[in-house]
Amino acid sequence: MSIWQTLSAIDVNDHIETKGDKVKLKYLSWTWAWSTLMDHYPYSEVDFHDNETHADGTMTVHCTVTIPWENDVKSHSMWLPVMDHRNKAIPNPDARAISDAKMRCMVKCLALFGLGHYIYAGEDLPSAEKDAPKPSVELCSEDQRKRMEGYIKDNGRDIDKFLKHFKIDSMDKLTTTMYEKGLALMNIHEDPEVEEWIEEYDRVDQEVNG
Repeated sequence: MSIWQTLSAIDVNDHIETKGDKVKLKYLSWTWAWSTLMDHYPYSEVDFHDNETHADGTMTVHCTVTIPWENDVKSHSMWLPVMDHRNKAIPNPDARAISDAKMRCMVKCLALFGLGHYIYAGEDLPSAEKDAPKPSVELCSEDQRKRMEGYIKDNGRDIDKFLKHFKIDSMDKLTTTMYEKGLALMNIHEDPEVEEWIEEYDRVDQEVNG
């Protein structure tokens, strides 16, 4: 088996920790990650390179992990900004923050070999997309659900097909948005003024045409 096949098959869920307030970040304990690597590849090495200081005083750390494999060695390099609990880069970080960043950088580098790689899924999404609030979902009232069930029956529709169309398994999960779309699909107008106009039109039509 390759290094990736070996390390990516390891279930890390019991060793995932979370930090952060508004943005929850998942990460692995560096001690567990390194001991796991040693269990499989005891001659692996990690090298930390010179820290990169930016014009605003923030800093990025760099490391390379090398794993002997068969008659060759495999290496991957990674970088990581020194960040606070809000996942924001720290200007002029102290020694403790730099040390923590180096260990997290090493764990992130191990993900390139497969260990806990799925923790970082979605990390490459644009910041605006990650931080954007999820749209709220408003469920229909009981009265709306009953009305919709009546509309479906009166229009000779199949309720199972209706549910399948909106990808829900029961009417209890019908949202107000789905409700409006359902009305449009069946050409139903619930606006009182529209209903009155339709009734008046039908009355006049019957009087004229008998």
